[in-house]
Amino acid sequence: YRVIGHGLSSFPTEARVQFPQLCASIGSVAFPRLEGADLTSAFVLDSILGTDGAAINDFSSGCKIQRNLQVVEECACLSSSQLGLITTMESAVTSNVQQLQAHVQSLEQSVATERTNIFNAARQRVMSG
Repeated sequence: YRVIGHGLSSFPTEARVQFPQLCASIGSVAFPRLEGADLTSAFVLDSILGTDGAAINDFSSGCKIQRNLQVVEECACLSSSQLGLITTMESAVTSNVQQLQAHVQSLEQSVATERTNIFNAARQRVMSG
């Protein structure tokens, strides 16, 4: 819980600002909690009721295990959903990066062309003058 919660809560603020709609649901999920064993009541039931207490504890433990399996399944679904959102976010960021790289490349080409034009004009003036 803590690792996933920390990872989702530390999602970059810049991404949330740049892509608010995509990031709206990232990290805003409440993961259910697993049920722990109650050793004190299990010990008391075993001590007082003997084998009947053990049977009650076994039944109770079986129910908790089933509920915990459902909780784990729900956590897996929630994690998968969050992963899907993050993957969509990653695709959007990658697309933006590619667009920016293409723009930078275009600007670099324009600068190179302008340098060549300036050089050619200066050379033309020197050669003709």
